[in-house]
Amino acid sequence: ELGGAPDVEAEMRRTLGRTYIGMADPARALPHLQRALELYQASSDRFGLAFTQALLGEARVLMGDYETAEGYLRSALAYVRSLDGAPTDPDLHMMATNDLAIAINGRELGNPEGLALKREAIAVADRSPATAGPSALGRSNLSVDYVNLGRLDEALELLRDAERRM
Repeated sequence: ELGGAPDVEAEMRRTLGRTYIGMADPARALPHLQRALELYQASSDRFGLAFTQALLGEARVLMGDYETAEGYLRSALAYVRSLDGAPTDPDLHMMATNDLAIAINGRELGNPEGLALKREAIAVADRSPATAGPSALGRSNLSVDYVNLGRLDEALELLRDAERRM
């Protein structure tokens, strides 16, 4: 039915996939996101491709498949980095950095790259007025890593900062 409108189908499937992720059903998100990925790969929509890769990475993180997630998320983050500082969608930037950090830390707790990516996600959230919740959540997430690493003073500071932002 949407064979003549691949851009519409790609957007629709990406939205369905994101909705299923939001409903904590990443397995149902995967076929929609895979189809969206195919459609974006056949087009010149680099943003749509990167956002879909980030969503596929997030779905895989939720499923505990950190290795597959990392590949998708590194591709999405490569797109963000290719913009060389030009403004991009803060949701995409935060998703790519934070979820990549989760994938990395899921395999190796306290990995320096993972911690740096979480700090980057917080910085992105801090720059966008629409992301106060994610800014606080990012701080809470990083504080858990710090607790697990025995860095309790830093964890407490992050939690207090998160509380001020809520």
